[in-house]
Amino acid sequence: MTDKFSREIVDLADGGVSFFAITPNDNVDLAYTTRGLHANGTGTVYVDGKDLGTNIELYVVAGMTYPYRVNRVRSTGTTATVVGMF
Repeated sequence: MTDKFSREIVDLADGGVSFFAITPNDNVDLAYTTRGLHANGTGTVYVDGKDLGTNIELYVVAGMTYPYRVNRVRSTGTTATVVGMF
């Protein structure tokens, strides 16, 4: 398959180029800081933002992608299923 964009520089305004499953955990950071979250299920997601110490509750809707840079998705209170993008 030819990738006509392989020589382009990827920046934060672009879509994700890699994706990973997120298993919420109150004590462990994600393997990568995300450039976005894609919601596979509607509900609440508790996240720690890229700025350490920032913990916030987000409401997400299934099928939507959100440009949130997060270090952790907490299990306590999280009811939605999300996928990380970077």
